[in-house]
Amino acid sequence: MEQFLALALVPVWLGIPAKTGSGERAPTGSLPGIYGVRGCAEDATGAACVTLTISADGGYTFVDGSDPSNPIEQHGQWRVEGRTLRLRYADNEQVWTLDKDQPCLRARFGMRFERLCRLEECP
Repeated sequence: MEQFLALALVPVWLGIPAKTGSGERAPTGSLPGIYGVRGCAEDATGAACVTLTISADGGYTFVDGSDPSNPIEQHGQWRVEGRTLRLRYADNEQVWTLDKDQPCLRARFGMRFERLCRLEECP
């Protein structure tokens, strides 16, 4: 049993993403970063931007400054289940879906749809 456990943990030690129950790989290694609508990471700090910063330590910050009279800033913890990203803050949870082919996240909130893509470093 100890040998099986040791072999089962090898992918975790090597940083290889584990397969999920659906047979797809969970992209947790490439997930941390800054996600936004457009531009590059340094430009995403403007007041009218929507950004999601995912940290490698399991925390996140979501900022929506699109409505200057009602800016939103949330902090919490995240986890991945297959291609589903769950953002947990206080007693609430947001569910985002990771795109198959692009480093983007999408979510639906009532009749509003949001899509945020990973922002690269500015040149």
